[in-house]
Amino acid sequence: MNFIFDLDGTLIDSALGIYYSLDLTIRQVFLDIDPGTLDLKIGPFPREIMSKAIRGVTEQELNELEVTFDRVYSSEGWKMAALYPQVRETLGELTQRDIHIYLVTNKLRLPTGLILSYFGLAPFFLEIACPDSHIPTFKNKTESLQYLLNRCNLNADESIYIGDSPDDLSSAKACGIAFIGLQYGYGTFHNIERSIPILNSFQELLETNIFRSHMQKIICGGTFPLVVKDISNSHQR
Repeated sequence: MNFIFDLDGTLIDSALGIYYSLDLTIRQVFLDIDPGTLDLKIGPFPREIMSKAIRGVTEQELNELEVTFDRVYSSEGWKMAALYPQVRETLGELTQRDIHIYLVTNKLRLPTGLILSYFGLAPFFLEIACPDSHIPTFKNKTESLQYLLNRCNLNADESIYIGDSPDDLSSAKACGIAFIGLQYGYGTFHNIERSIPILNSFQELLETNIFRSHMQKIICGGTFPLVVKDISNSHQR
């Protein structure tokens, strides 16, 4: 069984550091723009966030914004991240139960490595895919996720992506793997298929039928299909 995790809004709350870095970046590149007046919605790549928020921005300006953001976040912004409750303990439990753990994130390798090391999460992950894990860099999370599946030769039927946004769900669908949504992150899962499990806390992963079936397979040596938790009590209506 392969559990592939998103990072921002799933394992860590990085909103404060991202908003700080976006604010400082925009102020440095555009002296006449107040970032407080912009609709900055985190989740996609920073370049995409700023492209959508700044009217009339050029490709050259976006290049400068992207470089500036990467510098600011990698030196200061990442330090403002906070680990969500029970993440380390739950990852440890999953690892002990022979679940293989991977990470796919929109963050670059440098801040990702700093964050995972700081919170003591790095040893849990067998492989990490970031936009700059490949040259040329990946354009979106779907490309990063597919790269990980191919690189590690993961069976799609035995893999599940766990994230906090509809974009994560879209990436999982595009790659042909199952998905679990985490409601406490930055996205929203209104009006999605009821077959998609939506959890309210990270440790609820240990209560899903996916995890229970995996444990039953280990104990009994049987073969069980990949089924998701009955979400009638946890889905946001």
